[in-house]
Amino acid sequence: MRDDAQTPADAPLAEEIFRVNLAYLLLARRLLVEDEPHAAIALGLREPLASWLRQASAGAIATLARSPVVLHELRLPQKAAASVLAACDEGRWLGPAHVALAAVEGSRERSG
Repeated sequence: MRDDAQTPADAPLAEEIFRVNLAYLLLARRLLVEDEPHAAIALGLREPLASWLRQASAGAIATLARSPVVLHELRLPQKAAASVLAACDEGRWLGPAHVALAAVEGSRERSG
């Protein structure tokens, strides 16, 4: 979703991908420092990215953010996706409860 107040409508797609990637990587780094288990659950951070982010310079992070692909992956486990999306459509998002549900369903899908 574009923030029209900060990104011009005619911004090149590459610039928008850079902004999404940079925001994701900076948030991921912050979460890793403040609460590593939460970073793994909320953002799905795995190795080797987690270790790299802990020691990467700002320049290195910006270089990775400029990659031509979006680094963030929307991770809605198949079994939980319908309930999470319906909650958003109905304006009844439960925040941590839905994140926990999605994480539990995701771990079941991976192990089953």
